[in-house]
Amino acid sequence: MKIDIAQFIGKCECGKSHGMEIKKILLEPDALEMLPQIIQELGLFGKAVIICDRNTWEAAGKRIAMLLPEHHIIMLDRDNIHPDEKTVAEIENDYPTDAAYIVGVGGGVITDTAKYTGKQHGGIPVVLVPTAASVDGFAANSSVMTFNNFKHPLTTQSAVAIIADTNVLASAPYRLTASGLGDLLGKYIALGDWKLANLVTGEALCPRIYGMVNEALERSMEIIHKVKERDPDAIEALMYALILSGLTIQMWGNARPASGAEHMAAHVWELAIFSPDTGFLHGETVGVGTIACKKLYEKFIEAVGQNPRKFFTHYKGFPHDMLREKLGENVYSELMPYHNPDEGTLVDYEKLIENWDAICEIYGCMPTSAEMERLFCECDMKATLCDLGIPCDILPVTMEVGSYVRGRMTLLRIWERFTNLWIDTPGNF
Repeated sequence: MKIDIAQFIGKCECGKSHGMEIKKILLEPDALEMLPQIIQELGLFGKAVIICDRNTWEAAGKRIAMLLPEHHIIMLDRDNIHPDEKTVAEIENDYPTDAAYIVGVGGGVITDTAKYTGKQHGGIPVVLVPTAASVDGFAANSSVMTFNNFKHPLTTQSAVAIIADTNVLASAPYRLTASGLGDLLGKYIALGDWKLANLVTGEALCPRIYGMVNEALERSMEIIHKVKERDPDAIEALMYALILSGLTIQMWGNARPASGAEHMAAHVWELAIFSPDTGFLHGETVGVGTIACKKLYEKFIEAVGQNPRKFFTHYKGFPHDMLREKLGENVYSELMPYHNPDEGTLVDYEKLIENWDAICEIYGCMPTSAEMERLFCECDMKATLCDLGIPCDILPVTMEVGSYVRGRMTLLRIWERFTNLWIDTPGNF
């Protein structure tokens, strides 16, 4: 399958003209063998810097080295690799001065780091070869990098091409594929939170992009049970959905279409602020965050019922002291630049009240938390903090501080700053 980039660019009904830096996307069996041809079509010549780790070297890197004779290999030969200062330094220490382009071979960590490295070296072209359908960031023109113990969404650059070989993807450990499912299913909360923000703050929303993410969700739900069986068509459909989600990030200019409160909760756990790093995957934390947020949202909506004026208050102000106390001065200082302006001041209280029925419908139209838990269980996906190896008693504080990791309005923020309702969140509810 060659994905037609042209269909995603140009003038849109939202008023924007969506652009796209990526030039080619190939998703099919034996796509890897097309790499030399695509490199030539892109006008890339000279030395390729192949960035991989031990596992992705075996999965695809070794074959790429054979296909691209002029190359330099940077292998991240250690466990528990993150897209952080240590990994960046390791790559920089071995980066050749005569590099012509980068080939990132792997999943989310390699992808984010390769795009970041390309940006740091003057926008050198980056080609991505996913080895697992594990995240949706392959097609995004951004990287989430952990610097100073905080996950920063940085505008880097898009890959010029994505070469996704379904034979390679189907051979990946199922845990990585399940992580991709978790990242995708998180879009239920992300889309709900985006539409909420549109209603109560007037934040811009693109119907076309919203529809693309929704399509990615629908596609994943259609094949979710076949993915575990490593059905080639299901793996291809999953990867297409992940790529589609990533393209919306590039089209919109930030991750709003693909990231809501579920990602913010995930970032709290990934930063190990309240617990040790247990080696979980990004899509796993997003999946658990999705269920946790949906449970809280259900309890919140049920508690308010048809009496929003009784339970809602005017904005209580930004919780500087609470965040300093709960997160520490370092994390507080890192997150504050994302809150200028303070999103809470943009909420129209009357619109919040007037649109309460519509808000209830937004979150009511998606699967219930019980349905999500059942689906996750059937597909051997992580569903609870305990599944991740994280102490369950950090869930309440996660829900309290989670929505401040990014500067986006979510229903989690509405609950925390516009009501005095206490929702009991012991363990995993």
